[in-house]
Amino acid sequence: MNFQIGELVRWTTEYNDLIVRDAGTGIVLCTTDYSYDNTRHTSYKIYRNKIGDTISVSHNNIFKLKEK
Repeated sequence: MNFQIGELVRWTTEYNDLIVRDAGTGIVLCTTDYSYDNTRHTSYKIYRNKIGDTISVSHNNIFKLKEK
């Protein structure tokens, strides 16, 4: 799933055993595409609203917010 720059999303961070450590909403600032072993991956830089900083997360850790 592709996300647009400026889009409001839900993000999560996880411990190594895939248990959610933290979650919140944020804004997509930029995307970075890279490939490894013939597989394409996308990393997203997210501004975290509740903390006021930025993090980089994989596409597995951001989700679209439900729209009414």
